[in-house]
Amino acid sequence: MALLGASLSVGLPWLASIWTPDLAPARAEEAIRSEITDDILEIRFQSPPGQGDPGPSSDGGTRTGEGLGRQCPQEDSPPELPMTMLLPETKMGLTVSEHPTFFVYVPATQAKMGEFAIADEHDLYDVYYTSFPLPKEPGIVRLTVPETADALELGKNYKWYFVIVCDPIDRMANRSVSGFIKRTEPLANLPNTNISDSSAKRLLLELSRFYAKHGIWHETLTNLAELRLSQAQDPMLEKIWSGLLQSVGVDAKIASQPIIECCSDREDANSSKSQVKSQKLQVKSQKLQVKSQKLQVKSQR
Repeated sequence: MALLGASLSVGLPWLASIWTPDLAPARAEEAIRSEITDDILEIRFQSPPGQGDPGPSSDGGTRTGEGLGRQCPQEDSPPELPMTMLLPETKMGLTVSEHPTFFVYVPATQAKMGEFAIADEHDLYDVYYTSFPLPKEPGIVRLTVPETADALELGKNYKWYFVIVCDPIDRMANRSVSGFIKRTEPLANLPNTNISDSSAKRLLLELSRFYAKHGIWHETLTNLAELRLSQAQDPMLEKIWSGLLQSVGVDAKIASQPIIECCSDREDANSSKSQVKSQKLQVKSQKLQVKSQKLQVKSQR
């Protein structure tokens, strides 16, 4: 027994030098990070030809506040960084999703509420609308359209807005940014999704690179954002994320801001759909009135 005890006392320090429970998870995590980024050092977005800004809508400023300044009127000084859409410089982003995800940098503000809306191309009615409390800290807000909302139609342009509600009564005081989105056909030959859980993070990077190569902006950013959130301390992923955004003209300081979960699925879907339906009926009624007036003028002649 004494010999056995001596053997154990000699063997245990050697064993501890190989396996240290406190260090094992960190080493495993480091190995996974290395596997993720060992051959993908950057992602460059390739804008598809002919996908620029569709041009001005017939809105005439109903959202208000776009381009009127960085801060709300009641605030003494502008924020260091302005409210910014995470979009290519064309302000147009393609998606393959019926219910896509959007990203907007929102600075610190005294305003309490925000609004997000997706409108038809001519801004005659909202396809989706929600309002929500703004985050208390500045950051990149991530908004995902809920599955209960109406799906975006294939091949159709939409205009979307993010609004900081400076004054709920005076709409002219609000601040907003807007961009365009178009749903396109799903891509063929996606990277292999039949993989083990240990490679799931690698897949997100592959998907992001694949969508970037084919000019699909929203899925490029959404997949990379998921990876950035799950690997917040990985400097290589941070570099890839920042490089992607800077490649489409986003300020480096904005690219480095944290991603904030916000505003997802807080809207009452039935209320939203009722509002959209009401707006569509109003537009239809207005068109019928115009048609009726034209017929009256024609009959008088």
